[in-house]
Parts: sequence; structure tokens; C-alpha cells
Amino acid sequence: MLEMLNRWYQRRFSDPHAVSLIALLVVGFIVIYFFGNLLAPLLVAIVLAYLLEWPVMKLVNVG
Repeated sequence: MLEMLNRWYQRRFSDPHAVSLIALLVVGFIVIYFFGNLLAPLLVAIVLAYLLEWPVMKLVNVG
């Protein structure tokens, strides 16, 4: 059983890019889990600013 897990680990995680991707995903999920209540308003503000950029530029051009 241990040998089977060892082979699976060597097959999946022999690439350093795969290991760094897994580490980034785990850290990202941990940050969102613990700081989600603080980050939610910031993310909503970024999305709203992106969506309102076009109408604001049109109104500025109109005068």
C-alpha cells in the first residue's frame, strides 16, 4: 500500500510547477477562508469599478 502511494506521489508531484501550483491554491483557499469577510467588500468594489469604467468615460466625453 505504501509503495502504491509512493508511486502515485512521484508521478503527480515530480514536476516543481505542479507542487508550486498546489501550494498557491492551498494558500489562496486558506486566505479566502480566514479573511473572506474582509476581502468580500474589496472584491465587490473592484468589480463595480471595472463595470462602471465605460459609462463614466462616456459621460466624461459628453461633458
